[in-house]
Amino acid sequence: MTHPPESELLTARPTHSISVVIPNLDGAHWLEGCLASIAAGPVTPFEVVVADDGSTDDSRDVCTRFGARFVPAPQPRTGFAATANRGIGAATGEWILLLNNDTELAPTAISTLVDAFGRYPDAAMFAPLVLSLRDRETIDSAGMLLFPDATARPRWHGELVGSVSMREEDVLVPSGAASVVRSDWLDRVGLLDEGMTSYLEDIDLGLRIRCRGGRVVFVPTAVVFHWFSGTTGALSPTKARLIERNHTTVAARYLPWPWLLALPVWTAVRWAVLIRTVLRSRTTSVTAPAPALHLTAIAVLRGVLEGLARLPRGLRERREARIYWAVTPREWRALLHTHRAHIADYEHFGA
Repeated sequence: MTHPPESELLTARPTHSISVVIPNLDGAHWLEGCLASIAAGPVTPFEVVVADDGSTDDSRDVCTRFGARFVPAPQPRTGFAATANRGIGAATGEWILLLNNDTELAPTAISTLVDAFGRYPDAAMFAPLVLSLRDRETIDSAGMLLFPDATARPRWHGELVGSVSMREEDVLVPSGAASVVRSDWLDRVGLLDEGMTSYLEDIDLGLRIRCRGGRVVFVPTAVVFHWFSGTTGALSPTKARLIERNHTTVAARYLPWPWLLALPVWTAVRWAVLIRTVLRSRTTSVTAPAPALHLTAIAVLRGVLEGLARLPRGLRERREARIYWAVTPREWRALLHTHRAHIADYEHFGA
């Protein structure tokens, strides 16, 4: 997790300009809707950059049709974080809207965000309201919560949008499905950790910004629609392995020591709840495909072992980064406690 000197990255950027960056891998069928929704808004972004990871479908043709800049991969399958970083590196706006390719924007999303930039000049990141692309009435995320084992759950996930009272407020970090970050903060703290490949790399970046004093504001009128786990699937073994590997790194870097020492306990609790939820969904649903639980279990074990192997490096990075923190340990504990995920937040797994 190396961060380039700020002086090497700072460049002049148009004020309040927004660059949309979309990492993509064989997602032409998703890009159609995503790019069309961006083009349909009354305010167009400064630029749209699609960073590709070696697609073999017609993703490039879709980008050409919508006037999006296509950034090819130097080699295929470099991973989400590296792909996103290439897109961010190609973008020139003051603000970066990082979108999953399985998202669509509400017509006023861009203009609402641009207005928010002026209202919150001290903000480092913004969290849009992310709704389900399946029914457009169910909340996907409204900012993220952190479980004591350093995994993350979307706030209000699975709730109907009309059942929650919303206002603009500070949240812990945005969802990686749709997050907005000021470019000069990336100059300051670095980009996504490419060693994490995908999953929780967005949480890692958000926490890195928060511990340096950056503010994150939730804007409920900036609406994005997302197909939850549309790329890999909610119960993908690959997803399970990467989450189990990466949450150990996030824990080592950012968790208060009492939480870190209890990491095995909280991880066991999380998996007990997830297993119960998945088994219950299998007995009550006749339409959902049955997940290959034995493959997921093998992937989880592999991820745990990989995470343990990375633990010493994460602890070393924790010590090295502390000199840059702008919050005290007490303030950090209070922040994480305020935005803590609870067991009930896992009851709607994949909802």
